[in-house]
Formats: sequence, structure tokens, C-alpha cells
Amino acid sequence: MKQAAIVAVLFCGLAFSAAGKPNPGPDKRDQSRERKSPPSVTLAISGITNNYAEHPDDAPTKWYTPLERPDWWLVCIALLTGLAIVYQAREMTRATKEMKAAGKLASDTAERQLRAYVCVDSALLKFPQPDVPEAQIHFKNCGQTPAYDVRGWIHTWFDECPLKVVLPSAPADLRKGTETLAPGRHSIFVAPKKPPLPPQFLQILGTPKFTLYVYGEVRYKDIFGMERSTKYRLIHGGAEGVRSVRDKQGVETWLLKPDAEGNDAT
Repeated sequence: MKQAAIVAVLFCGLAFSAAGKPNPGPDKRDQSRERKSPPSVTLAISGITNNYAEHPDDAPTKWYTPLERPDWWLVCIALLTGLAIVYQAREMTRATKEMKAAGKLASDTAERQLRAYVCVDSALLKFPQPDVPEAQIHFKNCGQTPAYDVRGWIHTWFDECPLKVVLPSAPADLRKGTETLAPGRHSIFVAPKKPPLPPQFLQILGTPKFTLYVYGEVRYKDIFGMERSTKYRLIHGGAEGVRSVRDKQGVETWLLKPDAEGNDAT
């Protein structure tokens, strides 16, 4: 765009320079010939005198006059040429920006379609022992490509609902196993309660006064080398109570539901 503006300015400068140039007038040689023109000849024949002398041509018609010094024509042509160059430069710049934006959009769309997405597929609470609640979080790669270097952690916490404290995070030196999760494959995080719950707490488990919080984070890399993460926080209890289901063997399990906060993914 800057180059086009510079070219237009140069064109205008040249045109105005041509317009301001004075008319050189007739050539000196022509003037000398005019001074040396032969004198008029007078012939007296039968009392008639004929004078033969050079006479200037008649003045040109008005429509032809501008062509003798086409200064303003050059100015108009230069301005139109400059405007055409500026317009073409602007159109090329706009087309280039549109192509770049379309290319970036296509690249972002392809990345979103092809990347891995590790999400919570299901969350259950089981009792392998009557006084030992065990949280099981099932993660699934819902994307079209593998998730690499998958690692994460899970933790449980018992408290009131809504939560009035800040849940502790995993220590920095916590050992985490890694795996590669292919598209459609699952990974299960298990967190049993140790030591077992006392009977008085089992009786109020799942109420707003004694809600189970199951939370943690999963981190992984997609095929584009981007670091991704999934943070989750699920509860058993709260104001809405609890819900149970039975599996094929008739064993009763409890469903964990997402909390109002603590769930995010990148």
C-alpha cells in the first residue's frame, strides 16, 4: 500500500512538472527566416497594384486549441493512472489478507477436527467393601488422533456443599504414570477411600453436610505437539441428592455428577 502511494505521488509530480514547463516558442532559425523574408513586390499593370506578402494563418478553431499544449491532458492521464495503481494495490492487499485469513482458518479448523480430546466419559462410585467408597473416573479419547504422554492424578475430599474451602492440589513430586491413548480408547482413574469411613459418616454420605468431591487433572500432547489438559471436579451428594444404578450383575453403583466449578479443558 505504501509503495502504491509513492508511485502515485511520483506520477503527479511528473505531470505537474510537464504542465508548468513554459512554451519554448518558435525556433530561432524560424525567426531569422522571418526577418530575411523577401520584401513585398509591387506590380503596376494597367493601373492595378497587387501586393504579394506573407500573411499568418487563420487562428485554429476552439476545439483544436487544447491539443497545441496538452498540459492538462497529461495531468488527467497521470492522475487516472495513479488512481488505477492505488486501486490495484489495495485490491491485491485485500486479496492477500483474505487468502492468509482463509488459510489460517482452514488450518485451525483442520487442527480442531484432527486433534485428540481426552474427556470424562463416565464417573461412578462403588463400594468394594461396605465402608470403603471407591471413585472410578473413565476417560476417553474422543478425538481422531492419538493422545501422547497421557498422565494425571485423582483425589477425594469430604466436605459441605457448596464448598467453602480451597481443595488441595497434587504435590509437585507426585509420581504419574504415562500412556498413549488411541482414538476411542479409555483410561480409568481409581481412588478408594483409605482408611474406611466410620459408620456415623457413612450414614450422612451424599448429603449437603457430607458430600464426596472427586477431582483432578489429565494432561497430554496431541499430534501437533500442543500440550492439552482436562480438569474435572465431580461430586456425590449436594443439594440434588444422589442417584444410583445397577449393573448387569445387579450390583448397585452410584453416579457422580459434575460440580458447578472446577471443570475446564484446553
